[in-house]
Amino acid sequence: MSTWEIRFTIKDQKGKTSQTLVHIPVDDYYEPGGFFTWNSASLYAEAIAPFIDNAVTGQITKIHIGRSMEIPAGLKLLPGLTSDVEERGVFPFKTILNTPTKITLASLKDSKVIAGTDTINSADADISLFIAAITGGLDLGSPADYIYPSDNRGVPITQFFEAYERFKRS
Repeated sequence: MSTWEIRFTIKDQKGKTSQTLVHIPVDDYYEPGGFFTWNSASLYAEAIAPFIDNAVTGQITKIHIGRSMEIPAGLKLLPGLTSDVEERGVFPFKTILNTPTKITLASLKDSKVIAGTDTINSADADISLFIAAITGGLDLGSPADYIYPSDNRGVPITQFFEAYERFKRS
């Protein structure tokens, strides 16, 4: 099953960039014969972008869905002074078929990590909105209706596991 790949490019204060990738299926897994258009994926990207933006110190500089699109209004104009794309939040998920997948957020805010641990606080408002948008999808209304992310094979993501912070090697 093919997917729309939504890539969020995140820049830190040093000018380094990293990408967060979210897949949206082309064919609707829950409604045979249904499908999601580029417009559906675009609306989903615009809706989930603030959740990602609020979870990271870096700046979202580009959103790509088969081609670049404008950054939604209201997001950061510049990366935060403490942003670092090598500080990543790793969010493990499973699909409806119980296959593992993960999404990483570069330049994760330190305040999103439980003090003294590498565990990301899934009760944090911004983090919980992001997780819900991944595992439960988003109802964006007409024409997109209900949009949900998938793995790279188009299988819907339905389960979340404890997220953690990792540092990418330079």
